[in-house]
Amino acid sequence: MNDDARGDNARREPLAGVMASMAANDWTAAGSGNKMDVHMNDSPADPQTLPGSPGPPPFTMAGIRRGVAASLPLSASVMIYGVIPWEDLGIGLPTLWWWFPEMTASFLLFAILIGLVSRMSETNFTST
Repeated sequence: MNDDARGDNARREPLAGVMASMAANDWTAAGSGNKMDVHMNDSPADPQTLPGSPGPPPFTMAGIRRGVAASLPLSASVMIYGVIPWEDLGIGLPTLWWWFPEMTASFLLFAILIGLVSRMSETNFTST
C-alpha cells in the first residue's frame, strides 16, 4: 500500500488505519519512512493471561474501600446541592447559596473525612 492510500484510509477511518499498521508491523516515525523499534511489553507473560488459565481473581471490596466508595458520591452530592439555587428554580427546597468559601471548606472537610474513613496516617495523608 502506498503512502497516499494509507493517508486517505487514515483520514476516513483512523482506527482502521492504525490497526492495519499494527497488523503489518509497519511502524514509521511521522512519515519519515524509518521503521521504529517498538516494544509493547518486554516483561514476561503474566501467568493469569496465558491460554487455559483461570484468569484474575474476582474483584472484591473490603469494608474500608466500601466506606470510601460511599463517601465520595455523598460528598459530591452535598457540594452540588449547596450551589444549586433551588429558590430561583421554584423548587421548595432550602437554598444554601454556597460559593467559593463554603465550597472550599466543604471540600477540605470531606477530604479529611475520607482520609479518616480510609484510615490513612497523617504523614501519608499530608504527603499525597
